[in-house]
Amino acid sequence: MMMKKLLYIGITHETSKASERAFYAFTSSEKERLITALRLKINVEGIAILSTCNRMELYIETSNGTPEIIKDVLVNFAQTLHNTALNKSLFTLHHTTAATVKHLATVASGLKSSIIGDKQIITQIRIAYKEAVAQNRQGTLLERAFQAVFKSHKRITKETLYFTGSTSTSYVTLKLVKDYFNANNIENGKVLLIGAGDMIQDILKYLKKIQFSNVYISNRTHIKAQEIAEKYQLNIVNWDDVENNNLEDFNAIISAVSNRKNIMCNTKLNQTNRIYLDLAVPFNVSDSLGVVNPIYNIEDISKEVNKVNGMQNNAIPVVENIINQEVKSYITWVNNYNNRRLKNDKPYKFIEAKKYLSAS
Repeated sequence: MMMKKLLYIGITHETSKASERAFYAFTSSEKERLITALRLKINVEGIAILSTCNRMELYIETSNGTPEIIKDVLVNFAQTLHNTALNKSLFTLHHTTAATVKHLATVASGLKSSIIGDKQIITQIRIAYKEAVAQNRQGTLLERAFQAVFKSHKRITKETLYFTGSTSTSYVTLKLVKDYFNANNIENGKVLLIGAGDMIQDILKYLKKIQFSNVYISNRTHIKAQEIAEKYQLNIVNWDDVENNNLEDFNAIISAVSNRKNIMCNTKLNQTNRIYLDLAVPFNVSDSLGVVNPIYNIEDISKEVNKVNGMQNNAIPVVENIINQEVKSYITWVNNYNNRRLKNDKPYKFIEAKKYLSAS
């Protein structure tokens, strides 16, 4: 009997530019087509896809696959999708279950984020897990791996000061807007948020800390924009105005719309007194609009952050130790599970990770 294992392949901000990662920012239907392509080559018993502005990662449970095969399928899929040749050397591969689950736990802690200790990544990992469960593709080893990761994250929150004072991409984005307003003596500046995904939702959490008097939101789905506007007491801009670039009245535009490259490109927007914050991959704001006004994309924003504060620095060794403990415990479980399979025992009835899905 071939033993099941977890494998990892990913392209991240550590190995690539945002423009290179943009080719792997798949829609939901494209993800399903990718999974189908993978299943034609290897046995896929479980798969979770983590897709953010800084990374696209595959965590796969298989008994006969290799990271090299997975990489070939992934790159060929993206090349066919975009009709272009892509660089195959931008990926990180993990060949063992231990390395894969340790990587996932490290990512969840924010140690591999462009902003150390970023709190948003754990939410994105929960979403990837929920998507896998909804499609009944969480597998057995993968399911248990998520349990270990959620447990380690909860321990880090409770047992260390690692997350104390940590700064998210969203907070830094709003801080850049505030600093720009102050520098230009803009009173009652108008801010527009475009999109309603994870990044915009995270930005909304910080609005109370950085008080802007005129905040607007626009989204492709008008009902979603209405719900957010009512919850946060915002104004609404029609999506048609975004599509037509009728946005001259805004002093700051924060955009995070998936799969809409250069949605803002009309040169009529080239006027002074405006800042663009582009949190999307592919980029929503065309470079042509940077002739007059500053544009900060996701990579620029990450550079603006002080990477690690003192408390985080001191906590990092403890965080790493917690991760190592939980990975060791997980591998012990995997070994016992595989031994039971070899003895033809009944499959292990793992506990679902629902209790770990609530925010820490």
